[in-house]
Amino acid sequence: MEASAQLLGRYRLLSRLGIGGMAEVFRSEVVGAGDFSRTVVVKRMLPQLAADHDAVMMFLDEARLGAKLHHPNIVSVLDLGERDGDYFMVMEYVDGVDLGTIDARLRSHGLRFPQDHAAWIIARAAEGLGAAHDARDPATDRPLNIVHRDVSPSNILVSRTADVKVADFGVARSSAQHVRTGTGVLKGKVPYMAPEHLLGEEVDARSDVYGLGVVLWQLLAGRKRHEGRNDLKIIQSVVQERPPPPSQFRDDIDPQLDEIAMAMLERRPQDRPASAWALAQQLDDWLVAKHHTGRPAVERWLRATLDGALASPMYSPLGPPHGAIVSPAEGVPRVVDGAPRSLAGALPSDRASVTERSPYLAAGVPDAPTVATPTHVPTSATMPERSRWQEFAGARVRPAPGVQARVIDGQTAIIVAERRQLHSLNTTAAFIWERADGSRTLAQLAEEMLPHFEVELATAQDEVLSFVLAAIQNGMLVVEMTGARAI
Repeated sequence: MEASAQLLGRYRLLSRLGIGGMAEVFRSEVVGAGDFSRTVVVKRMLPQLAADHDAVMMFLDEARLGAKLHHPNIVSVLDLGERDGDYFMVMEYVDGVDLGTIDARLRSHGLRFPQDHAAWIIARAAEGLGAAHDARDPATDRPLNIVHRDVSPSNILVSRTADVKVADFGVARSSAQHVRTGTGVLKGKVPYMAPEHLLGEEVDARSDVYGLGVVLWQLLAGRKRHEGRNDLKIIQSVVQERPPPPSQFRDDIDPQLDEIAMAMLERRPQDRPASAWALAQQLDDWLVAKHHTGRPAVERWLRATLDGALASPMYSPLGPPHGAIVSPAEGVPRVVDGAPRSLAGALPSDRASVTERSPYLAAGVPDAPTVATPTHVPTSATMPERSRWQEFAGARVRPAPGVQARVIDGQTAIIVAERRQLHSLNTTAAFIWERADGSRTLAQLAEEMLPHFEVELATAQDEVLSFVLAAIQNGMLVVEMTGARAI
């Protein structure tokens, strides 16, 4: 998207970073007098939800709540606005990646997350949560009684300079809410929910401590807590079983840190650390005993070890980009090694073709073989609407003739078309290419993405459809509409 193409008041939308079931997120710029400018993040509610009163109130609740939270370890909400029926909030820009991306990148290279750095990052996130739990309404001085309810790796952002910030209070519970969660409705990501949350019981600050415990457990153990399980099995496991300690999967874990992680995952809230602040103190005490130097050590490690992961900023439900997209004014567009993880963020929002507006999909494929596709396949790929998903949900996809793909560690897809290569497409592409053999429908691909990327179903559907439509446009995939509803 061109920088001049979208303006929301005094905010210029520079590039879309991601899209979810309720909103899309943009890296943006606010401009002022005397050449003043500042990079910010604009989160704009999806237009199709503007007529949904509850959805609008939830969005406004998130913005109003975020504006009341002021702490170095919480992403700040700076503004809330409406223009031509589009509601948007403005947040501080974090020049870094989410914790889940750091962890996934390390694991994909066979590396362990240093336990001392993991403890330090979790301690800082705990301080952010502690500040939220203790927050009071500035107007009335009454407690806001906030519970985040969605503590997960994707909602803990880490900057290049080792700032750690808790993000996304979109499903948080607070006494200042205008929209209440209905009985029996679960909000958050099931793998990180505390037992009392899953059972529909009252949640409090210790429920967030449990979610943070799952995050710490995964960093230390080097694996997902509930790898390969569906939601029902996860719920049964959380409610009925005691998890194994991280040291069962990694022999260098310090026994005291092992105990702290396990205490965070106790089934009864009263057996966990009494508050997020108490947890942060426990972790800091452990770090002092280990002579950890704190932020400088973490910053040096981030720069030395994860420079590739931090090559480009991101704020997205599916995680950060792994590199820069370059589209020269002249010549064939090209891709710098490590393209974004989320295709949805680069797809056009209008009817312009993908090859015109999303150069990294066209890169290296201009000479790909021409593929004869059925007349009902669109000639231009656009951002999918909910109705479009129904058209393609039953379709199956396979590589076009002459197009081959090689997936490395489930992270990188190398697409080869007549000796031309498209390097490092993204992890969404890698996921789909591993399964694009004509045996699965798009609906099945989206369902398989849920545990893999830890996203909601609507987000997975958007990701799958976005990639498939773009890949069809560029001659990389063909679609078989058998069983799908024709356009």
